[in-house]
Amino acid sequence: MHLQDLSLVKWDGNQSTERLTVPPGISLPAWIEATGPLSRVMDTRSLSEATAEALEAEDALVRIEASYDATEERYLLRKLELSAPEGREVTGTLLREVAPLRIMRWVLPRTFQPRDVGLATPAVMRYIYPERRIDLEPRPRGAIGPTHTEILEVATVYRLAYIVRDAPAKAVADSLGLERRTATNWILRARNAGLLPDG
Repeated sequence: MHLQDLSLVKWDGNQSTERLTVPPGISLPAWIEATGPLSRVMDTRSLSEATAEALEAEDALVRIEASYDATEERYLLRKLELSAPEGREVTGTLLREVAPLRIMRWVLPRTFQPRDVGLATPAVMRYIYPERRIDLEPRPRGAIGPTHTEILEVATVYRLAYIVRDAPAKAVADSLGLERRTATNWILRARNAGLLPDG
């Protein structure tokens, strides 16, 4: 795991030494456990002001364990623990705001490593490290359809999103800076090129 990257966002973790490779060439750990403040994961803009303030004041610690299931071809959340800071309690308000899969989706991509440097494109790295604010190269004016590199990026981001149980089409759109409809069309092209399974 890129522990230094997790420490930048005040999280810590361990992972298995066994690494798996999934198409089109992303290395990921067989299992991971990670711990950090819940406030780093939650998007407080979508919460009420009172809930956002309570979340930051409580700054509860969350610990997750997830493992890759080869049959499902994605990670399964195995454990979630929530701990209040000393002198505080885990409140019902806080529990209602905890989204276990959101936490898993936030932590796991930071453990992924492209095995081929060609896969470490800005669009793919935007999905893996969203807080780094990686800029995309502007598409050439008048460009029609995706390039081969863009189709590979679509397939890579789609697979990563599927593996962590994220919404693949939204992840592709956000990571490549596309409209939702364009992302859907490009996903179809990646599937027709044999880079994604049918379905």
